[in-house]
Amino acid sequence: METRRLNYFIKIVESRSITAAARELGMAQPALSQQLGVLEHELRSTLFFRSRSGVTPTPAGLRLYERARRIVRDVASLERDVGDTMRSQVVTIGLVPSAMPTLGLALLRMVHKDMPSLRPQIIEAAGHALRDQLERGLLDIAVLPTSLASAQLQSRAVFRDRLYILSARGRAIDPEAPRDLAALPWIVTRAPNAVRNVLSAWFARHGLEPNVIAEVDAMPLVIDAVRADLGVTLLSSSAVPSGAIREELSATDLPGELLERTFMGCWRPDTAGEHIPMIVERIALIGSAHERDGKVPS
Repeated sequence: METRRLNYFIKIVESRSITAAARELGMAQPALSQQLGVLEHELRSTLFFRSRSGVTPTPAGLRLYERARRIVRDVASLERDVGDTMRSQVVTIGLVPSAMPTLGLALLRMVHKDMPSLRPQIIEAAGHALRDQLERGLLDIAVLPTSLASAQLQSRAVFRDRLYILSARGRAIDPEAPRDLAALPWIVTRAPNAVRNVLSAWFARHGLEPNVIAEVDAMPLVIDAVRADLGVTLLSSSAVPSGAIREELSATDLPGELLERTFMGCWRPDTAGEHIPMIVERIALIGSAHERDGKVPS
């Protein structure tokens, strides 16, 4: 039995839906159903009652849920505390897709230069999924929007960012005309998503809903679709690509404080080694450089 399947099972119980759990885990629903089937076969037990409204654990599923939570926690603690020397130096860092262009490469360079004894594992996933993994002890650090920070986590601000309407160069956009903005063909990430929530809230203030033509969770595909002028999207300045791609794009600034975001470096105070706050401090230095030097296409 693999601990990853126990993690999948825990997520399904807490989501009460295989589809919702798959979305938060960043998996296809059929793949998650297959993993659940393997687990039920291994345990020779039916773990869920299934209905149109979702799933609920059977008595066997409830027993497994309590045991699985302890097992996952203990395995994570074991890997941290008594792993071999090389493994004890692994630090697992989760970044939301919009923070990856700003922090990813710079973070690798920083660790390689200043903390050569550490071996970073960098994971990209949606903010809700990263917070969940961090709270379960599967990550050491997660960089999350402020809205996803939790009282159970230690955190500090690492950089500020602003959201822009990204469009193909040449498309006319009037930021002072909310009704016209709502009518634009929007390409967005699926909910739950912090940027999607900001977009919905901005239009809700004007009594409007955006014209969503596609939901895409892959950032490169969103940018390619915008470059092809299939639609527009809301994107943070940290995620605006550099290089030649910028020549094909325009970024329009929207009025309003909702478009300002702060990213937090988060970690669990009960499990963090002394090197974890040091890494978060270095992430903040990278973020400060982004705030000082970062630009978006005009």
